[in-house]
Amino acid sequence: MATMLFTWLLLFFVLTKWRRVVLVLVTVLIVGLSPIDRNTVSVAASGAAATLRRTAGKLEEYRTHSPAETYPSTAVFDAAPLTQRFYRFEYVPIPSSNGSTVKAFLLRARPIRYDCGPTYSFIVGPNGKVHFTRENRDAAEDDPILN
Repeated sequence: MATMLFTWLLLFFVLTKWRRVVLVLVTVLIVGLSPIDRNTVSVAASGAAATLRRTAGKLEEYRTHSPAETYPSTAVFDAAPLTQRFYRFEYVPIPSSNGSTVKAFLLRARPIRYDCGPTYSFIVGPNGKVHFTRENRDAAEDDPILN
C-alpha cells in the first residue's frame, strides 16, 4: 500500500499540469467505482462466532451419539473463506481424570493479526455460550457473553 502511494505521488510530481489532472481523474474513477466492502471485518467476526457455535453443536451431537458419551479428540471448523482469512481456530480437548476420554472442550477463534482488522477473540465451551474480548489475548470463560 505504501509503495503504491509513493509511486502515485512520484508520478504526480513528475507529470505536467494536464497529465496530473488526468491522473487525479483516473484515480478518483478507480477508487470511486471499485466495490469496497466496508463491513468485511464485522462479517469476519460474526462468521467466527457463528463457526464456533456450529462446531460446538456438532461436538455436542457427537457426544450424545457416542457410546462412551465422550467428545472427539479433534474437530473440523467449517468456516467461510472470508472468516478463515481473518481468524485462526483452535480445538482444545479436555481429558477426563483417567485421560482415556475427552470430557469437555474449548473452541477458540482469535484474529490472525490484531493490528490489521478484527479485534474480537472468542471462546466457546461445552455449555455453548460464546464469550468474547477485544483485548489482544485469547478470550476466557469469565469474559462477557455474546448474545
